[in-house]
This record gives sequence, structure tokens and C-alpha cells, in this order.
Amino acid sequence: MRACSDRLKSTDPGGHAGIDVAAKADPCPISSHGESTHEVTINNQRPASLYSIEVVARSVSGRINVNFHHSESVIPAGKKRTPSYPMAGCAGTENSTDEIETTIEFYDGTQRVSGNTFSGSKESIGLSYQIDIIP
Repeated sequence: MRACSDRLKSTDPGGHAGIDVAAKADPCPISSHGESTHEVTINNQRPASLYSIEVVARSVSGRINVNFHHSESVIPAGKKRTPSYPMAGCAGTENSTDEIETTIEFYDGTQRVSGNTFSGSKESIGLSYQIDIIP
């Protein structure tokens, strides 16, 4: 597992055609009494837009307070979005490590029937990185 960031390109094994995604913490490591920013980048290189995008991040062990839930109605073809949210270390967790998991779900424009009606299931991409917690 990578420290401080993770990414998945469309050409990587397990990648989604035409979608590059990344997640990172900055600064990293994080102080048990400090803050960092969790940033997610979604780069839509497909010829169709992405719809009903949901981005959720969570701390696996609860040592970092992150409440990241982002919704985006559309990312047009050829465009990029980079939502970010603050996260904070929790007192008493210094000299430990946590894992931040991020899930990105969306419909491809080819699934759009009409308006906000889509056929099939949302695509889902997962990212995960470790973050050290220091005094």
C-alpha cells in the first residue's frame, strides 16, 4: 500500500477505460493535533459525460477524523474535478498509522436513458492509502 496517496490510471490493471483517479493527503504525515486535506481527482477522458458521481472517504481504524462525502451531478467528457475536504488527527493516536479508503461511483453517459434515469449499475472505483500520525 502506498503512503500519502494512491492513483489508478485507465491503463493500469483494474483500471476503468478513460478514467484516471487519484487520492492524496496534504500535508502527510498528519499530526495527532493537526489537519490535512484529503483530495480526490477524477479525470474523465471518455467521449461521454459521467453522471450521479458519489465520492466517499473513510478512516479504516478511526484514528483520523475524515467525513468526506461529495456529490457531483455531471463531469463532462474531457473534464476533470478535484473535490477536497479537511481531515484531522485524533488526540492520543500519535506514532500510529491509519488507512484512508475512497470509493468513487458513477454512471457513464452511455447508460443514460433520459433525464436522471440510467440503465444498469454504477461503476465503482476504490483507492486506498496509508497515512502516518505523528506527535
